[in-house]
Amino acid sequence: MKKLSELTSEFVYHAYHLSDDMVFSCEEVPADLLVNRNRLDLMAKVLYLKLRETAPAYAEKLYLEHIRIMTKGSFVEAGSTKTGKAAFIDAFNTLFEGMKHSGYSADALPVPVDEDMQAMDGAHRIACALMLGIPVKIIRLPVKAEFDRYSYEWFRERGIEEWCLDQMVLEYVHRKQTACLNLWPSAKGHDAEVEKMLEERFGIVYKKEVSLNENGAFHYLAQIYSEYSWAQDHDGDGFSGVYRKLLPCFPTFDPVKVYFTDIKDYAEMTAAKENLRDLFGLEKHSMHATDNLKETESMAELLLSENSIDFMNHCQSTKFRNTFELLEQGDHFDYQRTVLTGSIVLALYGIRQAEDLDFISMDDIPGSHNHLLEYYGMSASEAVTDPENWFIYFDRKFMTLENIRRFKKKRNEGKDRDDLALIEALAKNAGRPDLKVKLLQTKRRAVANIQGVILRAAHKTGTYDILRKVYRTLKGQKV
Repeated sequence: MKKLSELTSEFVYHAYHLSDDMVFSCEEVPADLLVNRNRLDLMAKVLYLKLRETAPAYAEKLYLEHIRIMTKGSFVEAGSTKTGKAAFIDAFNTLFEGMKHSGYSADALPVPVDEDMQAMDGAHRIACALMLGIPVKIIRLPVKAEFDRYSYEWFRERGIEEWCLDQMVLEYVHRKQTACLNLWPSAKGHDAEVEKMLEERFGIVYKKEVSLNENGAFHYLAQIYSEYSWAQDHDGDGFSGVYRKLLPCFPTFDPVKVYFTDIKDYAEMTAAKENLRDLFGLEKHSMHATDNLKETESMAELLLSENSIDFMNHCQSTKFRNTFELLEQGDHFDYQRTVLTGSIVLALYGIRQAEDLDFISMDDIPGSHNHLLEYYGMSASEAVTDPENWFIYFDRKFMTLENIRRFKKKRNEGKDRDDLALIEALAKNAGRPDLKVKLLQTKRRAVANIQGVILRAAHKTGTYDILRKVYRTLKGQKV
């Protein structure tokens, strides 16, 4: 039987003060058992492997950004001969191709882990195994992996670019069961208690503050509460019911405090949420937490994307009545392989009405705009899989307005020049109050306040059903 010094790298052996008389055991385990919130670096490596063929420039940029942090900018790996950016990329590609054809090599060292399954080495091998769906050989050691804990705090303290950290957490959300809790600006004064409870009960994977203006908050609430009838667009009313939620949750537009946590049972989060709400005394207007993984993933796609946040803060998606009717035509698309583009993006920004639904796809779908990709300066796979090229709205993927602008500038037909003028006018006025929009928002707030008073009174007096029938009759709806 091999000695411990023969089953671990020289670096790990000395860093953790191992000795050959220590008790250890070797076994084979699923790679996902080694994924936890203290090894977020695994997610950057997985993302590189996922995107290296479809969006190679982005994949390399993300991978090298996290390596920059892990090597303190030196791009030299302790305990190996890798030196320089190219050496890291080449070694990773070679390792992946080797494991793709031969699995976890019998000659490769097992991944050293502690009693909590915290890996001390072998992150690239773990990432390859995760992508290939193959098990990992491990060696359990009687020490604590205190030097190899790479949480979001660790990366943030060392200056990683926020977009990179966001994408690492997003991949974690897609791979592990997590929950997302939002503290609205209405919830003041109990941050320490909230974080203490979340950390003790679940473990905080990520904490982030997201800045939403009134427009952004409105469109965010419309999406996360989209399963509720009161939050839906009824006969083109522009999600007017959302304003009744917006007002008590956003008395100011301070940043929303966002927490992603590990979770075993969503019922546990529901119970914790009720306890936390008692701190603020605002009933359901202090926070929102997800009830299932699908909700968590949808919220993560919005909150962990600067493109999506920027869109919510500036869009005018309810300006044209036919916009959402057109979007329904794309409900059959697989948005892992398709992105909407063209005039529908302009309509979402309130620039001009769209008459059809344009799209780019990684699949051969009739009617796609793939033949126009030369004007975008990218491949179909880059358009669909590079997060810098799109934003998310109601779980659909859209090309960014900047990419639409670039397309129209390069094609330069008459209608393109007209659209460019409209896009430039929008950009010029960005951040300035639009009087028409402000008046509409003021009207909606006033109506929402009045409706709220009437509804509360109707519930108390038992006249709600009667009022509802009258209202729907006046709206011409079936009772």
